[in-house]
Order: sequence, then structure tokens, then C-alpha cells
Amino acid sequence: MSILPILNAALLGTALCVITVSARAQPGEPISPEAKPLYTAAMLAKSKKAWRGCYENAAAAWRIQKHTDIAGTLGECALELGKSVEAARHLRSFIEDFNVSQDRVRVAQQLLDRAKLSIATVLLSTTPKGAEITVDGNVVKYVSRQLFLEPGSHTFRAKWDGHQSATITKNLQRGAEEQISLELSPKHKQGGVNPAIAGVLGGGTGITLVGAIVFTALAASKTSEADEQLAELHGREGVASCQGTLPPAGCSEQFKLRGERDTLVGARNGAFIVFGAVAAATATYVVVSIALADDPKDAATLQLYPTIGGATLDYSW
Repeated sequence: MSILPILNAALLGTALCVITVSARAQPGEPISPEAKPLYTAAMLAKSKKAWRGCYENAAAAWRIQKHTDIAGTLGECALELGKSVEAARHLRSFIEDFNVSQDRVRVAQQLLDRAKLSIATVLLSTTPKGAEITVDGNVVKYVSRQLFLEPGSHTFRAKWDGHQSATITKNLQRGAEEQISLELSPKHKQGGVNPAIAGVLGGGTGITLVGAIVFTALAASKTSEADEQLAELHGREGVASCQGTLPPAGCSEQFKLRGERDTLVGARNGAFIVFGAVAAATATYVVVSIALADDPKDAATLQLYPTIGGATLDYSW
């Protein structure tokens, strides 16, 4: 008997221990020397239907090496102990290995079907794809596979940078198969015009317009009052004008009225300028907000509907 295969297996086992004690085996890779005794003990217990011993040894071997054969044995023993969720996860892993014979796949599928009768099966998807998903606070890493859960209430949440998160809580029934789609809308699309902002801008526009009208009326009143005062001055003192380098002594009141009028005209002009700026800002805000408003299909919605079969999803081990 050649010693080369034994040496290769020993070197492989040593490398696995140095790198990680829980590495996943490559397709067709043998069970490592560290995991082999535990796996053998699990198989022996299984042959005697000593399910507890089978489960404990297989679980210990699985912690050392994520091997397909260990997954199949661990899944079967977990199922016999009523650990249906764990059983389903391991049996599914066993079935998905392309190196497993069809006969063994059929047996494992029958065991998986048994396990799924006692648990809930969920297929999760997100829009956009690649969002981080958590179930009851636990991160789901494989978003193209089924998720096996205990019956009862569970909270599903999706997060993605630049998007609003989406959350749904669902009460799952025993033996049910559900498909849940979580759609996240971009954060920069917030549903159109904000009433509070529009109210402030609209109010500012109205106030400045009223102010401009009031100042216009007051300036006109001061102009009329100045004209009347000048006419009275002309009739009383014969003053025709208060202009020039040496205006008559009676022109002081005329100067006062004209100064007040000029102040009001300046205020009117300023009010109209502010009114134009605020009105332009209001119109720009409304137009841009409508342009960026969420389309109904982009809203953060959650859809839930039954499904049969399909791809599978799970937590990572």
C-alpha cells in the first residue's frame, strides 16, 4: 500500500488546522484526519440509532471541517432529534454537492422534505440586489438560497447605502413556503414637495409682495403731500421751487416730505427685489421637488406571497 496518499491527507489536515479549524472542504476532498475519528463515531452511533451520540460527534466533526458527508450525517441525526431547522440546512448543503450520487441525493431529499414539514421556508430577495439582509437581527449572507426558520414571528430587514431601509414582520406557519421581496427606494427621492418648506417659501413670497404694495402706496401718499405743501408755499410766499443752491427758508418742510418719499420708494424697490427672489426660489423648489418625487414603483414596498420550490437561502455557518 502506497504511503503517499496518507502523507497527502496528513499534510492537508495540518494545513487546515493552521489556517482555520472550520474551513469548508473542496468538492471531492477527503475528510481530514482531525475530523475523521469524530465522523466515524457519528456513523457508528447512527447505525445503532443512537441519535444523540451521532449528532454530537457529527457536530464536532463539522466544526473542524465543513465536509459534505459530515453535513449529510449531521442533518439526518439532527432531524431524528427534532432539530428540523438545523437538519434542513445541513441536508440542503449535502444535496447541493455535485459529487454526491443521485441515490444519496434522493434519500437526503426525502429527509429534507420531512424536515420542512415542521418548519417554515422563506425565499428572500431585494431590489436593488446585493442589499444587506437581516432576519431577527442575524445577517443573511447567501441571498440566492432558501432560509429555514422555526414557525412563528420573524422580522426581515434590508439595508443598502443611499437607500431607505425596508422592514417587515411576518408570522410564519409550520410547513409554509413564503417568498418575501424587499424593495428599497433611494434616499434622494423623498416623495415630492415638502408642505412645511413650501409653506415657508409661499408665506415669504406673499409677505414681500404685500410689503412692496404698501411701500408703493405710502410713497405715492408722500409725493402727493409734498406737492400740496409746495402749492401752499407758492400761494403764501410765492415760492415756485425749492431747488437750487439757496432754496427759500420755507422749503424745510418740503425737503422733509421729499426725503420720506425717497425712503419709501427705496423700501418699495427692495421689497420688489426680495419678492422676485423668493418667488423664483419657490418656483424652483416646487419644480425640482416634483421632478425628483418618487414614482409609485420606486416606493419602499414589501411584497409577500406564497411560492413552491425554488432556489434556497440560509444563514452562514
